[in-house]
Amino acid sequence: MVSAGGREEAYQTDGFNHFTLRQLLQPLEQMASITQLTYPAPFGLFGSRTAKEEHRITRHSALWTKLLDTLAQDELDISKARQLENLTCYFDEQDLHQ
Repeated sequence: MVSAGGREEAYQTDGFNHFTLRQLLQPLEQMASITQLTYPAPFGLFGSRTAKEEHRITRHSALWTKLLDTLAQDELDISKARQLENLTCYFDEQDLHQ
């Protein structure tokens, strides 16, 4: 899990930070590759400084719990997880209510 103080729009090639979150984490992805670890997309919370006031913590926590349950049950589609920019996009809204 990674938290970023800025909004997601700031983490784009044309945004304030000039790189996506995934691009900023490429050294970790490379280390995982060298050590033969599976590296899925990062699970990022953007705008973490205002997440509580904007009532986004509950949803983010639910996504995190769903991800941990999916991993524990060995049901994560790793091919899909590796292709995403942010692992929070792995689940559909309906998946959270199951």
